[in-house]
Amino acid sequence: MVILLLEFGIYELLQRNVAKAVALVPTMAKKDINPHTLRHTAACHLYESGNDIVTIQAWLGHVSATVNTTNLYTEVSMQMKEKAIMS
Repeated sequence: MVILLLEFGIYELLQRNVAKAVALVPTMAKKDINPHTLRHTAACHLYESGNDIVTIQAWLGHVSATVNTTNLYTEVSMQMKEKAIMS
């Protein structure tokens, strides 16, 4: 019950701040911004800052012996780098 209330509180806090941001950047209204979005963004920034994937895996709490789940963040990062090069 406590965890559910905490998650709901974080979600509500985030949504209030997203609403304020949409007033400044209207295109954000089309984005689905939720706590997982923040988690994903943090993982991408950790990777792009040079942190190794095993450290990021531990930070995210991915318990799998492999890093397959965490590798999703590196693939996104490579796509972002490729897009940056192409533009």
